[in-house]
Amino acid sequence: MSEQNRKQVTTLQRPATDDPKAWKAYWSQRSQLWRTEPEIDVERQKYLAERFAYRAQKLQRVVLRRQKKLGSYLFSGFLDLLAGYGYRPGRSVIWYLIVIFGFALTYHVLGGLSLFPPDAFIFSIMSFHGRGFFPTLSSQTNLHNPLVMLAAAEAIVGLLIEISFIATFTQRFFGK
Repeated sequence: MSEQNRKQVTTLQRPATDDPKAWKAYWSQRSQLWRTEPEIDVERQKYLAERFAYRAQKLQRVVLRRQKKLGSYLFSGFLDLLAGYGYRPGRSVIWYLIVIFGFALTYHVLGGLSLFPPDAFIFSIMSFHGRGFFPTLSSQTNLHNPLVMLAAAEAIVGLLIEISFIATFTQRFFGK
């Protein structure tokens, strides 16, 4: 680019209004004849980048299915369902609540724990985070107690949800 063209490009002023003719003239002076509208603001660019990145993750899952990589495909589906690959954090909270309430109701039905006061909910929260299945609610420890087995299963589900939550958010906010 010549020195004269460089000066011309730097002296161009962006149109202050949304006038299509002014923007068309602005872009034609910059040799970008296909453009007719203002630039997208930074906030909108970030929003669009997130949408495209999420869509790319979903399309990558289609590729995994077509390549017959079943394990990767299923794990990718799990991450999408659980947290939307980190782009839908509300899903993790919803799944957390579903698991807590689901196991609390199960403890109430199978183990006779009361819902009010919330013994079943407290036991479910403790079990989800891996602290509820030992020691048991009774004075003697019995690993064959159905509540203890159910609490161990909830601890495993909780561990999987927490690991995927951390992994997806780490990937989303700190890159791959």
